[in-house]
Amino acid sequence: MPLIRVRPFNHIGPRQRPVCDFDFAKQIAEIEKTGRSRLFKLVIAGERDFTDVRDMVKAYVLILEKNPW
Repeated sequence: MPLIRVRPFNHIGPRQRPVCDFDFAKQIAEIEKTGRSRLFKLVIAGERDFTDVRDMVKAYVLILEKNPW
């Protein structure tokens, strides 16, 4: 059976529910609006990649359109 496997990491983007104060863009806009000087972040051991969900959707479409079989 032909198959393609992807390993996407954290997706972030518009209409995302704020979970664990991960909504960095919203926090930055709030800092600019109110002058608040703190950015809250979740501390995670190791490193994480964040990919815009719109870019991931484009990647999934390309994978489906350009499949090798």
